Amino acid sequence: MPRKLRVFAPWRRRSSGTPRKQGLRDEIELRLNGLLIRLLRDMGFNWPHEVHIVVPRAEFIRAFQNGRLVEERTILSSISIVHAPKHPPAEGSEAPFSGDPPPRGYS
Repeated sequence: MPRKLRVFAPWRRRSSGTPRKQGLRDEIELRLNGLLIRLLRDMGFNWPHEVHIVVPRAEFIRAFQNGRLVEERTILSSISIVHAPKHPPAEGSEAPFSGDPPPRGYS
């Protein structure tokens, strides 16, 4: 089964008459040989961040004898799901998006 990566982009599907919800929405779906990893996150603020899923090693092994499948193995290691807000601005510099309140924990 080939791997599929689907990144949901709600801004591409929004009609012009639909009001925009305040904040950010992330949705990532990754399918790897029967494994489903799905990240859904709604945030009520517009603070820049990055979201990614890292699969540094994925092996799909099939062993055959006399033309018949005798063993099938899937090895996935060190899967990381990261949602990382950017650091608050340094003293004396401007916020990435001025006007929006920073998320909790940022001053």
